[in-house]
Amino acid sequence: MSCASVLLADNQHIRSRISMFRIIQPHRWKLAVLLIASNLGLLAFLAFGDIKYVSEWKWLDIVGEGGSALLSLVWLFLVFKSRPAGRVTNYLSVGLSCVFFSWWIDALDEFIRLPAEIEWDHWLESGPMPVGLILLTIGIYHWHREQLAISAQMEKRERGFREHRLYDKLTPLGSADYLKRQLVTGMEQSVCEQQPLSLL
Repeated sequence: MSCASVLLADNQHIRSRISMFRIIQPHRWKLAVLLIASNLGLLAFLAFGDIKYVSEWKWLDIVGEGGSALLSLVWLFLVFKSRPAGRVTNYLSVGLSCVFFSWWIDALDEFIRLPAEIEWDHWLESGPMPVGLILLTIGIYHWHREQLAISAQMEKRERGFREHRLYDKLTPLGSADYLKRQLVTGMEQSVCEQQPLSLL
C-alpha cells in the first residue's frame, strides 16, 4: 500500500467526519436534550430499581422494543441528514425524539425491575409517545405540502417521470438512463399526438 493511498484514505475519512459534523451542527441542541433525557431516564431506573437476571429477560420484548427505539433513532438521523434546519425538520425531529424516548424507557423495563408502588415509569413510557406521534403527524403534513410545492416546480423538468437513482450525484442533471427513458416517453407522446419530436 503506497503512502499516497494511505493519505487519500485518511483524507476521505476526515472529510466524512467533517461532513457528519456539518449535518449534526444545526441540530446539536436537539440531540443534547435527547441524550440528557435518555440518560436521566436510565439513571432514574438504576436508582430506584434492581437489574433483572438474564433468565428473566424476555427476548422478544427486548428485540421489539429495543429495535423500535433503534429504528426511530435511525429515522431521526435520516431526517437530520436529508433536511435543512427549519420548522418542518423541527416537528419531525422532536416528534421522533419523543417516540425514541418512549421506546427507550419501554426497553429499560426489560432489564431493570422497579418496585410496584412506583408509577412514574408508566408516565415516562406512555406520555411522550402520543405527543411525539402528534408532532410527527404535523411534521409529515407540512412536509407533504412542501413536497407538493417542490413537485409543482419539478413537473415540467421531469415530464411525468421521477426516479432519484437516475440523477447524477455530481451535477443536478439526469444520467444517460434518465435521458433514454425521457426519449422513449417523448417518442410515445409524439406518436400519440402526431407531433414532431426534437432533441436539443
